[in-house]
Amino acid sequence: MERQIAKCMIVACLLLLAGLAQGTSITVSTFADPAVDSTTPLFNVNSTANTITGGWADSRTGLNMQVAGGIGTPYVDAWFTINTTESTTSAPLTIGDPQSMWGMYFGKTGAGVITFYKNGTTNKILKIAFDKAYVTPTGFGVSKTLDPTANITITDYTGSSLFGTSGVSFSFGFVNIDSTATGYNATSSFSLSAIPEPATIALLSIGTLSLIRKRKVSI
Repeated sequence: MERQIAKCMIVACLLLLAGLAQGTSITVSTFADPAVDSTTPLFNVNSTANTITGGWADSRTGLNMQVAGGIGTPYVDAWFTINTTESTTSAPLTIGDPQSMWGMYFGKTGAGVITFYKNGTTNKILKIAFDKAYVTPTGFGVSKTLDPTANITITDYTGSSLFGTSGVSFSFGFVNIDSTATGYNATSSFSLSAIPEPATIALLSIGTLSLIRKRKVSI
């Protein structure tokens, strides 16, 4: 029985690693919509100025952020900014070649940086830098898989690159959309994913196999 359990764990491990090696993405970070309703939006799309502004202020609570990769989870009441460069304040990103349908916006922005911080501090959790992102009626984000020309990098609180750049994507899903005189506001959930590179897969292999070894010893 003990050997059967160990064998099952090894098979599960090998299937997981095979999937990663074939390009299966993993969730790097995520949070559910922290806003109770549209009175505290995360995004504003301005169709007059052709801009999108996003962020969640440190004075707000409810943004509980899950992060993979061993850099801490969960982060309670985190906050974030979106700017053209790394900054503790949010600033509008320009929407190029804007299109509109039923008052909702399509378009592409230029480069930007999304920076996540711990509650009550300016200590970074992680940073996403991108050279372009897309605005749609349902959200804001970009996928390296869907747009291979997109450049997206993820770095942790030390500035170290995480997961390489293969298949990286981030997505803010709009909900509670509320029309304004110049566009609309929206609350949002968030997801960041990536396909691990070989070095990361190797580390995952070592970690999983060590767990199997511990399991066998404890039986």
